[in-house]
Amino acid sequence: MFAFIIRNSAVKSAQNFINRLKPKVQINIHPEAPFPSIGLVKKLSVRAAAICALEPQISTLSDEQLKAKTAKFKAVIEKAIAFKKSEYEKALGNYRSAVSAQERETSALEIKRLGKELFEDKQ
Repeated sequence: MFAFIIRNSAVKSAQNFINRLKPKVQINIHPEAPFPSIGLVKKLSVRAAAICALEPQISTLSDEQLKAKTAKFKAVIEKAIAFKKSEYEKALGNYRSAVSAQERETSALEIKRLGKELFEDKQ
């Protein structure tokens, strides 16, 4: 019962926040959504509103302009993650050349950390 009251309050608060965003976004939080999801939806709704704000600028572009913008966007992303990719490849090389179990374990942890960072940077 207590959890329901708290969840209901959290859902209403998050929904009110989302409803006040400009431009408007069509996001509705289910009343039985788990707490972590409520916060995540609230956080991502801000990003959705920012993306919706770009719609008037993007909708006026021609197909050729959109293709050029896409290529430029991909280049910016690749440049941003190039350093992380090189770190990841270096760690992978260290893992492959590791002699002891300790070196392999340390390298494996580094690969896991860098892989996670690389994935987060791509998003």
